[in-house]
Amino acid sequence: MDKFTIINENNKINIIIDKIKIFYGKNYSLKKRIIANLEQALTKNSSSEYAKNTYKEIDLNINDQKINTSQFEIYKITSDFDIDSDLKLGTKSLCQKYLEKKLENLEYNDLYNTIKELLKIFDMEYLSNNTNMQLSLSNLNFQTGDLEIKQFIKLIKPKLIENDLEKNYFDLTYEELIEYQLNMIYEIAKDNDKTHIIIIDTHLTKNLFNKILNINEANIKFIILQNLYNDNIKLADYILINNKILDLADEENINTFIFEELPFHLEPNEINEIFIEYLKNNKTSKVIELFNVL
Repeated sequence: MDKFTIINENNKINIIIDKIKIFYGKNYSLKKRIIANLEQALTKNSSSEYAKNTYKEIDLNINDQKINTSQFEIYKITSDFDIDSDLKLGTKSLCQKYLEKKLENLEYNDLYNTIKELLKIFDMEYLSNNTNMQLSLSNLNFQTGDLEIKQFIKLIKPKLIENDLEKNYFDLTYEELIEYQLNMIYEIAKDNDKTHIIIIDTHLTKNLFNKILNINEANIKFIILQNLYNDNIKLADYILINNKILDLADEENINTFIFEELPFHLEPNEINEIFIEYLKNNKTSKVIELFNVL
């Protein structure tokens, strides 16, 4: 478990996360604000003039320690992911990061090095002869230059194939769009020292939830904005975000909330049960009272 503490002036929000954290609740604007603050802190994006005068600077501690933001990567998985458009995002492109990871040893590939040598021959035997412009003291010609790996990656285009037929973005199913993103991030994070935080703000089917649960890389953490209960998700993996914020992994905070704010008594063995009923949206009398307090 890691404790993420988002600090905004004198306000602190603690999020205790192992592998998954479900942002559960009806206060969607607060969920989005927390995500925006987290993203800003991890990407070193400077605050706007408005934010500096309204929210102040955002800081982030993990396990009560200052962080090195270079050791973190943050991703957003969406239902409108478009591979072609993503590739145009440059350094922010998920596809480009995936290709850079998969081709990180390309410089040792004989075929790649042959292509580089052929381009040099092309420069000398064709481009130099056909583009040369002579002046009295100098001449101008054009060359492809040395083909670096990042330049080579920019030449790569995606191609979707099914049953020997080419597909495009519009042919993909909803689950395929999400799975392609999950798979690319998994490959990027594998055998990597950085912590990779994946934010999912779209509906997850049972199959997609199961796929996430089967990802066992220790350096991948999921933040999921979804108001659905899943039997395979631990109670401690939920944080309730309504008028109040209550992290169900924070036992001290839960006990304080129960004994100081709940209008009814709970035995220790009833605590988990009532929160499960709340997450399942079973409107018993106690759940309704709990909802009103939250």
